[in-house]
Amino acid sequence: FRSRLLCPSDFVLRTFVAQGVGTEKLARHQYGFDPSIYYPRPTGEQRGLRQFTALFVGECSPRKGLHYALQAWLDSTASRDGVFLIAGEFLRGYDQTLARYLEHPSIRILGHRTDVPQLMRSADVLILPTVEEGSALVTYEARGSGCVLVVSNAAGAICRHLEDGLVHDAGDVAALAKHLNMLHQGPELLS
Repeated sequence: FRSRLLCPSDFVLRTFVAQGVGTEKLARHQYGFDPSIYYPRPTGEQRGLRQFTALFVGECSPRKGLHYALQAWLDSTASRDGVFLIAGEFLRGYDQTLARYLEHPSIRILGHRTDVPQLMRSADVLILPTVEEGSALVTYEARGSGCVLVVSNAAGAICRHLEDGLVHDAGDVAALAKHLNMLHQGPELLS
């Protein structure tokens, strides 16, 4: 029996390989979610009757890329008539740095929440523009709840660009804004 390092995403695996760890010492695995807690909203709900809703869940910090999400949101058409929900605690002072974005009427700061499954069911997309992540459990939960993943390539999310999610290079605000526009303006793509 040989010991191996478990890598929850291809992103994590590549970071070990880049540091000189041989692939024979690495094994891929993935996390999951509890489908009795994270499940989609009822199929009968009419999409056109509600506001386009984006959701960020996690620590509000530079590492998670919330500043990229806010810039992209305000650059997108979604900010005109949609809502961007932010569920999580802010790193001390980070909210002050982002104040000019956070004051926009389409952005709602929710703070730490215990009703994340319900928030995910109410959202159309989960935005996670992180710059470093192992394999964000929140992406599994969001997909299980019916959210479209709009994530950076550093999120470790199990999705393929334009197949079952939209993936941008970490830090690419223009691409993230374009992805939000595609979903906001394209109900068939969102579906």
